[in-house]
Order: sequence, then structure tokens, then C-alpha cells
Amino acid sequence: MKQPIEVTSEGPEGPAYVRYSRDERVMTRATPANPDVVVDYDRVGNVIGVELVCLEREDLRILAALAHVHSLALPPLRALRGVRVEEAVPA
Repeated sequence: MKQPIEVTSEGPEGPAYVRYSRDERVMTRATPANPDVVVDYDRVGNVIGVELVCLEREDLRILAALAHVHSLALPPLRALRGVRVEEAVPA
């Protein structure tokens, strides 16, 4: 299972980007189920990143389905929502 190497987020509502590889992007496609979920692919068709324009339940469901099909690990939901680990744990 491929682990995310970076998660960037602009806040709890999105957008968020999950990067799985630093390989060169050669193709970008919106998912047929929802244009708010956009997938970047490398030269051989591997997923290198997924952008979620917003973080609604349907977008997260599509991300989970993509992860299952492409053997990708899902990042923690708090990372997608822009919460740093030290903010998520009460002092």
C-alpha cells in the first residue's frame, strides 16, 4: 500500500491535496463521479496525487474508493482538514 508523502490543506472545508509520489505529472483527470475530486497520474498511469476541491462526505467516499482501487493509504481526516497533529491532541 502506497503511503501519502504529503498532505496540504487550506482548512476544514478544503481544498486539500494528497501527494503519493514526486514523479512527473503527465495527466490530470476529474473523477467521473464528481468533478470536485481530481486525480494526477504519472507516465505509466500510477496515481501521484488527488485533489479534493471540497471535503464533503461524497468527496471523501470517492477518495476512499480510489485508494482501494489503486492500493493507496488514506491520510488521517484531520490532515485533510488542515489540523496539525499537535493541534489535535489536547495539552
